[in-house]
Amino acid sequence: MKGEYTLKARELGALALVVVALLIVVFFLGVTVGERHERARLAQMEEASVKVSLPKAQVREATSRVHRAKQQVGARLKAGTKAKTRVSSLPAPQVALKKGYYVQVGAFREKPRAEEWRGQLKEKGYRALMLYSSARGVYRVVVGPYSSKELAVRVARKVDRVFKVRSSVVPDSRLR
Repeated sequence: MKGEYTLKARELGALALVVVALLIVVFFLGVTVGERHERARLAQMEEASVKVSLPKAQVREATSRVHRAKQQVGARLKAGTKAKTRVSSLPAPQVALKKGYYVQVGAFREKPRAEEWRGQLKEKGYRALMLYSSARGVYRVVVGPYSSKELAVRVARKVDRVFKVRSSVVPDSRLR
């Protein structure tokens, strides 16, 4: 018949191999894309889980302090004197910590060093947070939370080994 083509056994086998190879390639591409999507989704969820909360009263108080300081600076500038008004430190936003145990990797007076450590920990896949302790004037870099102290101790040992530091396990109540 005109337009018909019959496949020989060899050609049929080769065609089947090509189809199987294409299916394997498509499968692995789907897995790779799925993994990337899942990593991006987890990172997004992790970022969203760290909430900054500041009571309305503190916001009003901070806003009024800034407003008063601006007025004082403006008045001094009009008077021709140098403005040396110092804005008192605003209350730092409080990070809503989840219950559990945290691994404190370090405490730093300089914010850039703390941010650098937080970034290194995040690169290695740890859920790292940077907390400011106004009482001590330091930025704490912590990893966690972990549901049990034993789990936090295991993570602390691994962090110590990988980053060559001496970390400590801290309950959430000591970080507030």
